[in-house]
Amino acid sequence: MVGSHLRPRRGFTLVELLVVIAIIATLIGLLLPAVQTAREAARRMQCANNLKQLGLGVMNYASAKKRFPPGVHYEDGVTPPGNISSTTHGSATFGWGTFILPFSESNDVYSQFTSIASGTVKFPNYDWEKTAAAATVAKGSIAAFVCPADVMGPLNVTSNRATGTDPQSGKDPYGKSNYVGVAGYSGAEDPAKPGTPPIVYRPTTVGGLDPANEIARRAGVFGGGSKTKISDIADGTSKTLMLVERDGSNVTRENYQDGLGKDGSWWAGSIRLGWPKTHLTNVNANAFWLINGTYRYGAGSLHTGDGTNAAFADGHVQWISDNIDGSTWETLGGIADSGVDRNGVQAGSY
Repeated sequence: MVGSHLRPRRGFTLVELLVVIAIIATLIGLLLPAVQTAREAARRMQCANNLKQLGLGVMNYASAKKRFPPGVHYEDGVTPPGNISSTTHGSATFGWGTFILPFSESNDVYSQFTSIASGTVKFPNYDWEKTAAAATVAKGSIAAFVCPADVMGPLNVTSNRATGTDPQSGKDPYGKSNYVGVAGYSGAEDPAKPGTPPIVYRPTTVGGLDPANEIARRAGVFGGGSKTKISDIADGTSKTLMLVERDGSNVTRENYQDGLGKDGSWWAGSIRLGWPKTHLTNVNANAFWLINGTYRYGAGSLHTGDGTNAAFADGHVQWISDNIDGSTWETLGGIADSGVDRNGVQAGSY
């Protein structure tokens, strides 16, 4: 019979299967780093695009209003504290992120705020956190404000959280911003850090001027109640920082301290006038405050490459290495490092 001469089929031997599996595993091992590198490149590019969009929003605002938006608009009737160490931080106030919404393709969100009032107080002079309708709007996430490399997601559940280690126990789960305005070297301080002198953000003795008129005093583009004009940027817009990244790597309550991760911000504004730690970054020639330094409210990113994306006052975005010279980094944060501000005070004197 013809069939009797056919050899029976046999399957793969165990050795052959193991060889095939080993080859596949080797190929996967070779491909994974390339895939991860491509994904990180895409995240970094998306982050840069976010900053570009926000930077253009700021520039469009400045073009329409003839000045940059305030870092934070003080709530109606609230007197800002003298410095960040003050325990009187007032209420939640709208920041630059809210004011640029109509100029960055989010007018629908902005119009919700403008249609809300707190009693007789209208936008932007009410406390958005304590105004239920406004707080609801602020809990929404806006994609342009969130870096895709942030491990903590679209809501800020780490800053000012309730007690406990679970990030979801955060008492302020509002829409996150991984991008903060630059106030320059006078933008923040760490009063508890030994040997570090306080850096006030509302000086009361500079130039002998009336303290009530010194709210806008700062080194950078943004500040509490700031009204920076393009003409104020004596250093040139292409050489002055405007927005920088801040990652959200501060994961648990135990990590809620300097050196163990950073806290993101809120796109809507600050909470209890803690604006130097929520919407502004300190720029100082000190490793504590430098890019990816240990200050939890400083500039930094989770991107590979040891650096961060940054937007300048002319709208361009570039990558800045964390190996940048400290003095250069500080200088980039100031608007008039070698000049005199519009109040006649020598830049760098405060």
